[in-house]
Amino acid sequence: MRVGHFVVVLTGLLHAWLLAATGLAGAGLDGSPRRDVLLQDGWRFIKEDVAGAEASSFDDSGWEKVRVPHTWNAVDAQSKADYYRGPGWYRKTITLGADEVGPRSGKRAYLRFEAVAVVADVFVNGQQLGHHRGAFGAFCVEASGALKPGANVIAVRADNTKFPDIAPISGDFAIFGGVYRDAHLLILDEKSIDPLDDASPGVYVSQEEVTPERARVLVTTKLRNRNNDNWDAMVRCIVRDAAGNEVATHETTTRVNGTGIKGEWNADVVQNILIERPRLWNGHPSTGSAPPHLYSVTVETWDRRPAGGRLTDRVVQPLGLRSIRIDPDKGLFLNDERYRLHGPNRHQDRKDKGWAISKEDHDQDFDIILEMGASGVRLAHYPHAEYAYSLCDKNGLLVWAEIPLVDRVAHTAEFAANAKQQLREMIKQHFNHPSIIVWGISNERGMGRDTNRGA
Repeated sequence: MRVGHFVVVLTGLLHAWLLAATGLAGAGLDGSPRRDVLLQDGWRFIKEDVAGAEASSFDDSGWEKVRVPHTWNAVDAQSKADYYRGPGWYRKTITLGADEVGPRSGKRAYLRFEAVAVVADVFVNGQQLGHHRGAFGAFCVEASGALKPGANVIAVRADNTKFPDIAPISGDFAIFGGVYRDAHLLILDEKSIDPLDDASPGVYVSQEEVTPERARVLVTTKLRNRNNDNWDAMVRCIVRDAAGNEVATHETTTRVNGTGIKGEWNADVVQNILIERPRLWNGHPSTGSAPPHLYSVTVETWDRRPAGGRLTDRVVQPLGLRSIRIDPDKGLFLNDERYRLHGPNRHQDRKDKGWAISKEDHDQDFDIILEMGASGVRLAHYPHAEYAYSLCDKNGLLVWAEIPLVDRVAHTAEFAANAKQQLREMIKQHFNHPSIIVWGISNERGMGRDTNRGA
């Protein structure tokens, strides 16, 4: 029996580095070639539509200086129904070296946004790289062809207009516009784990069997080769317990076509991992359970051609070994033990901040939820930040996650396609969180409330 995420169709992330000239702070796993640069400071912003604002030569010196995460509705959306809903522009200049971008660098560059509301258009040096529709899912675009050594201008047009084909089209909460979650510059080896699979980690951990005696998981890694030549790849999967001890390893070799070769440049590697006498993820201790044990899954990709091999990428994902069962008569069972599930709904806003909240804000919210004695939480009415789900993993809170299909539905093919896109993004981006037990697809259908509709 497959005991991974219980899917319910319901109504209702070398070393730390610093480029002082541009204020870029990057962090990665020690020894990993992957660089993840947070694009927080140095943005210019204007709350209106501006023709030509994507161009590198555009003069934004008169625009407001802001820090991402940012929303333009922090005040007006909490004080009145007719708050500003429309376009706004963000611009930032970054400086990169020839070892980071360009055809001789051996690297590929990507821009990853954890959320932009509601529609985002992303430009680099005047070239449009991506268009994303949906306020809550992450998205990632390749920027390798547009970035160059030296100065580069990133421009983002965000628009929180009410679009008839993007859920939600109604609801009793405000839709805060802006780049309101973290933005990242990813610099990866040409031979890497794929960052473009709906902005997922590129690693999926599916729990096939979980008992007190053993656990069997399938780890699927999506590989991406942007080198001209074939990639003789080795994928190494390492499972560690909460103390960092290795409990299982697996190595698989494969070949991924190069861009100069006919065929696909991507490949999936599936590894079957067995863990003897596992420690289970038991939910929150307030229910009488043992504390939740959180393993980690580290996936490394190697190029086997150099003598001794060369590490090309590394991704770490959470793993909480548990089984979930819902009985219509007896209720919810976690690891074959009846589990009392109770807790609040939680939104992602904060007074005078809107949706542009910090990790400290998340921490405070969940401290309150835990102080209440909750054993679970419904993260309503949309996918929340990755950090929120990680806090639930850590603390043993079972999670109902859902997409923003609230109140009203537009009976059009475009609306249905966007709802499916948002559902797909939510599941793929948060698939590995053991805290999530329900994927919800809608809420309060037919209520028709729209108290925060905006102008």
